[in-house]
Amino acid sequence: MSRPRVQALKGTITTDGKIKGTVEAEGACIMPDGKIYQGTDTLNDNPVTGNSVDYEIPMYDADGVDLSKVKCYTSA
Repeated sequence: MSRPRVQALKGTITTDGKIKGTVEAEGACIMPDGKIYQGTDTLNDNPVTGNSVDYEIPMYDADGVDLSKVKCYTSA
């Protein structure tokens, strides 16, 4: 059986179209046993379309872990 590759949380954050300073999107996935996997993505260089900024938060510490059926949360 092959292990899952490093996964990422992907989505869009709504903004006024301007990002000042350093802004990070943070993500966390909580496993049924309580273990938490987390990651960040700096939004400053991400594509902006109108009032939306795309993000992709790699979950490096979850390498080989299947996150497809657990709850994950993001904030910026």
